Amino acid sequence: MQGEVFRYTEYVPEKRLGTGFRSDARPLFRQTELHLQSAYRVPVTGVGGLLYRTGEDFQGLHSDRQLRWLDDTLVAIVVLGQRRPFVFRERRPLAEVIEKVPAGDEPGDIVLTPGEGDLLVMGGAAQRDWLHGVPRADTPNPRISLTWRWTAKRGRPDTAPSYFDGKQFSDRPHQPGTRTRRV
Repeated sequence: MQGEVFRYTEYVPEKRLGTGFRSDARPLFRQTELHLQSAYRVPVTGVGGLLYRTGEDFQGLHSDRQLRWLDDTLVAIVVLGQRRPFVFRERRPLAEVIEKVPAGDEPGDIVLTPGEGDLLVMGGAAQRDWLHGVPRADTPNPRISLTWRWTAKRGRPDTAPSYFDGKQFSDRPHQPGTRTRRV
């Protein structure tokens, strides 16, 4: 399913396909879930799947803010198929962000190339202090990311507005959860 994200003033299609699965839908999902629970002692449940069809499908730099508590979280990704860059960039204050630099092209970026069944696990500091993303790549081959998430729901909550909150152009109080778009 191709989702939508709110960018500036309108909803646009995501540059990848995604869906959710029950952990018992496939033995791979259940075995990975059991491994994560054993290794990290946290109850991960359910798995999200993302398909990057070609190198033109991508995900910009972001943190997994839907967890809302960034200090004590776990995000585990099994990457299947084509090896592609997975970029980490240290988060900076907004005042220091001057121009848009493609992921992987800025000094200090950390570039990994997971694929073919690799497991990548990020803890709370990765969400709180770093951004990550999958930039465009020169490949015609698909890549699948299977993602498990967990949060302790304690610590310092993320209070920044999300993409779904949109940009406020007036002084009236913000109305969270409102979504207006053409269908």
